[in-house]
Amino acid sequence: MNDELIELPEGWEWTNLGELVLNIQYGYTASATDEPTKIKFLRITDLQENSVDWETVPFCDCSEIDKYKLFPGDIVVARTGATTGKSFLLKQIPGTTIFASYLIRLHTSNLCPPEYLALFMQSPKYWRQITTVSKGTAQPGANASILSKLIIPLPPLNEQKRIVAKIEELTDRSQTAQKALEAIPQLCDRFRKSVLTAAFRGDLTADWREQNPDVEPALKLFVNIMNDRQQKYNKECEELLLEGKKPPKLTKFEVTAINCDVPETWITIFVESACLFIIDCLHSTPKFVDDGEYCIDTTCIEPCKINWNQARKVSYEDFLTRTSRMIPKENDILFSREGTIGTVVKVPNSPKLCLGQRMMMFRFSPYILPEYAEFYLQSPIFKQQYKPLILGSTSPHLNIGDIRRLGFIVPPLAEQIEIVKCVKSVLKIIDNIEKQYQQAKEKLDQLNQSILSKAFRGELVPQDPNDEPASKLLERIKTEREKINNNKPKSQRKTKTPAKQGTIPGMESQFPVS
Repeated sequence: MNDELIELPEGWEWTNLGELVLNIQYGYTASATDEPTKIKFLRITDLQENSVDWETVPFCDCSEIDKYKLFPGDIVVARTGATTGKSFLLKQIPGTTIFASYLIRLHTSNLCPPEYLALFMQSPKYWRQITTVSKGTAQPGANASILSKLIIPLPPLNEQKRIVAKIEELTDRSQTAQKALEAIPQLCDRFRKSVLTAAFRGDLTADWREQNPDVEPALKLFVNIMNDRQQKYNKECEELLLEGKKPPKLTKFEVTAINCDVPETWITIFVESACLFIIDCLHSTPKFVDDGEYCIDTTCIEPCKINWNQARKVSYEDFLTRTSRMIPKENDILFSREGTIGTVVKVPNSPKLCLGQRMMMFRFSPYILPEYAEFYLQSPIFKQQYKPLILGSTSPHLNIGDIRRLGFIVPPLAEQIEIVKCVKSVLKIIDNIEKQYQQAKEKLDQLNQSILSKAFRGELVPQDPNDEPASKLLERIKTEREKINNNKPKSQRKTKTPAKQGTIPGMESQFPVS
């Protein structure tokens, strides 16, 4: 990044913001109120996504309305916090409005379009300067002095108007593309849900069943699941006893009438009948440490994925306590039953982990594929069963007893394999679409920034040699500013320190502007 001022087109001038506006002013310190005092009170928090919802802007009492009153064409700038430097051009103001102390108001001149300055304050050239000089340690901040010294390339007035018109034309196209892109995540989500619904109604594998008419009937499936479940349970119990753990009892195997709309070769059983073990987390807050064993809770999981970078750890002693009933192992299924209810993830082969708060674990019988269970537990068919059972408004949760008695749809093992294959194939397509969406969104953002960069290098619209040079405009703005200052009482007049010879006022401080 070059700190030197680049050469501008003929008729342009390097200036700074303090020379381009009539006044730079801090806002009014007051408490907001919902009582309609007829004076709106614009705050940083009212500036969201480059817009203002005037219906939600509060009111205040103010004894200095004339000093802090906002006008169309004013630009307000956030001066502190994470939004430092973000600006908003006030094109329309509904009624009398003043601005709060965490905003800085740029009172623009009627001699040039405020849109030009507002667009510059979205450009990379502006943000490089703000990032460099933003003050503060705990919180970044900007002040009137910083803003007044920001360096701005100023074209002739007529070219400013052409630049604004061209950017607005290109922005309209960009926003049309943006709206089209914004629909993609919702479409992908709906597509994902419809795929999972179709999978567990038997629609995805309808052709497969026709091609495989000899698949085992539901009665044989029932017997196989029940027998394999008992055998696997006995083996698991032996391992638990060797580890010094007392295994829970195996629940009775039952077919349920919940959701009978499945192929005739499928059966629907209770969740507890589909599992060897269902383990709830300890209802205590873990003490997290820097070095230890992973403790998985709702803060580090998303569907089918553990975010290991966000996963926290507990000491080995706490790990033993939190796995006193059972240590999660590969292919167990974790399920969040509180807070972000219904997030499902399969336990990987490594590393070792224990359950954090709000989590529970399923260990399914051998006749149920872990991948099949992982998909089923996040399907709309399963969610529709537990949604009416969610308790609590401030901390929504499901009781483990209710989860045990939900319906679990089981196709023959060979068809489970085919379902998992089909679902994975379609979800991979959806994932690719979402990746392409992210790439397109990033490219669109880069395009918008590229347009602004070209505009303020003089490369977006052609120059007209007949345009009055920007230096003349600056002289008129200076005259207007001095006239306003001279009309003020002497106590309010601003005195100006002369610039060093051969410099632009305010440019003594070096900013990266290329």
